[in-house]
Amino acid sequence: MKIFYREIIKSAWTVTKKLKFLWFFGIFASLTANGEEYDIIIRNVDTVANLEKVIKNLRNSLNEGVFSIVSENLSTFFTNNIFSSILVVLTGLIIAVAAVYLITISQVAIISAAHRFKKKKEVAFLDGFFIGTKKFWPILIINVIAKVIIYGLLLIIGIPLAISYVNSGNTSTLTTLSVFAFIILIPLNIFISFLVRYAAINVVLNGEKVIASIKTSFHLFRKNWLITLENAILLYVINFVITFVIVSILTFLSLPFTAWGYAIFMAIIIFVGSLIATFRFSVWTYLFEAISKGEGLSKILRIFQRKKVKEVSE
Repeated sequence: MKIFYREIIKSAWTVTKKLKFLWFFGIFASLTANGEEYDIIIRNVDTVANLEKVIKNLRNSLNEGVFSIVSENLSTFFTNNIFSSILVVLTGLIIAVAAVYLITISQVAIISAAHRFKKKKEVAFLDGFFIGTKKFWPILIINVIAKVIIYGLLLIIGIPLAISYVNSGNTSTLTTLSVFAFIILIPLNIFISFLVRYAAINVVLNGEKVIASIKTSFHLFRKNWLITLENAILLYVINFVITFVIVSILTFLSLPFTAWGYAIFMAIIIFVGSLIATFRFSVWTYLFEAISKGEGLSKILRIFQRKKVKEVSE
């Protein structure tokens, strides 16, 4: 059986439209760094492409003594305002923990609900919290491992570049090495991002342990890398078009240019973002299920097959 993206998109939109309680989880799922195709396709490129600029800014900051000034100001604040500083730190930690929890369980809630809905099983709002909490640690560990690897690679390559440039100030060498880093890191970062996507879905749907899930996802991606890229690009285009149209209409209506208008503008953007996130995670879930059963065939390969059949028939 061949995958037709329109069938997956239609199923994902049905879930998004009918399970309205998922919009709540979509708000937080939209905040995940690995949630958007923009992150996978563009942001990884942007991060590595800006490596040279970051290193130059680091050298300028060191020369101007910016880090020493910041360190002194922080030391003075914490010394003179012990109670306030402790309160600020604790408040920040509570907010951070709550955000991580909600973002993580929201991904699980949407993946699980999309799967259960397709199986015609009962799906409820509280199931999202129950299943999300149950799968919280495996999903969090997978995401942490991915971030450690991605930023670890950046540091491994970036630190020698930074030290070399800070000591010598040789711009040509920095540019050459940055291009080399770009060529190496971009494919690795994109690969890891997709691996995390599939590993997380695998944990939720099949209950595999973290390491086993990563291994399974690796083999799945290796066999279906072209389908994966096609799907990411398709979702990126859909996301871009919807966002562009909504923002253009709201801007044309001058909503962002008054206090109430800005509030309405942001509320609509958050709402649309939650819908897109719910839809996006549902699409990836259905794609994962299909390629796991060996039902995938990329659009590009289908086009070439049709051309080949046509040439043979002629």
